[in-house]
Amino acid sequence: MRLWWSWSRGLALSLVLLARHASAAQRCGAEAGASPRERAKAQYEAGVDAYEEKRYRDAIDHLTCANQLLPSAELAYDIAVTYDAMQDTASALRWFREYRRQGGADADAEPVLSKVAELEAALQARGVQQVTFSSIPAGATLRVDDQPMGLTPFTLELKPGPHRYRLSAAHHQSTEASFELRPDRSLDVVVKLTPERRDEAPGARMPERRSEAPGAPASEARDPGRSAPPPVAGEIGPWTWASLGAGALSLGAALGVELRRGQIEDELGRVPQAHFEDRYDAMTAHQTAARVLFGVGAAALTAGIVLFTIEANREPDSPELAFAACAGGGLCVAASGGF
Repeated sequence: MRLWWSWSRGLALSLVLLARHASAAQRCGAEAGASPRERAKAQYEAGVDAYEEKRYRDAIDHLTCANQLLPSAELAYDIAVTYDAMQDTASALRWFREYRRQGGADADAEPVLSKVAELEAALQARGVQQVTFSSIPAGATLRVDDQPMGLTPFTLELKPGPHRYRLSAAHHQSTEASFELRPDRSLDVVVKLTPERRDEAPGARMPERRSEAPGAPASEARDPGRSAPPPVAGEIGPWTWASLGAGALSLGAALGVELRRGQIEDELGRVPQAHFEDRYDAMTAHQTAARVLFGVGAAALTAGIVLFTIEANREPDSPELAFAACAGGGLCVAASGGF
């Protein structure tokens, strides 16, 4: 049960992050015929204008869009300066560190180093410090102290002291290790993931397959060309249970995400104006994730109920039924059974 719950939480988190990314991409705009460089320049100029008018939230939106279209150390620096003007310590530190990580022209200059130290001291006074996880390849799933976080690269604030992380990615071996976070200095954790080994080397000889069970007469050996024996009447197949379980878990996850969306909506009236748009985007992303999860759960649960009914009343030698239900966005649930 704990494994299934972790899976559902991970699916919900991925959908929320995907929805937020799509929302941000829409704000960046895509003018017909404009190249990414031209769009990045337009976003940068709009961000500079907003900064000079002290519309810092608008400046962050434009500069972040420009950086998405055409990443650069200079844009990372501009974003850091804007967050610093907003007195958002954690975000300012994150982007100053990103500027240094990308090797900006003044990355090791005294003003930049002093600003980083000042922001680290401000976090220390709050009882936390910042750590950034990066992986090769990027996009690995990160867990810290057994809690799901997101995909690398990922930056967060933790209490100083010992912690443990786990990184996992498709076709790579999972990596788990401990680290010590100092109270006075931020930390970069960079991990190169090891590709999974194949079970057998290319060209390795496969063991010969026995044509009959040990001790069985040759006349009773199974003909490889014959189909598998028909399912037993009334037997419930694994696809049916999988569909029912996936449907129930997806609906449960949808309920949890929707409850969180309601909490964020209740908080909108109490957040400062500078953070209103971020909270509104989070609410919209949770709403989209809840709808997708509900659609997937309903499709899977319906498929499971249909298969359960068919298989529970199946007669011997019944033909097999196979179908797939999709819930938009290319996400489908496949199932099969007999009737």
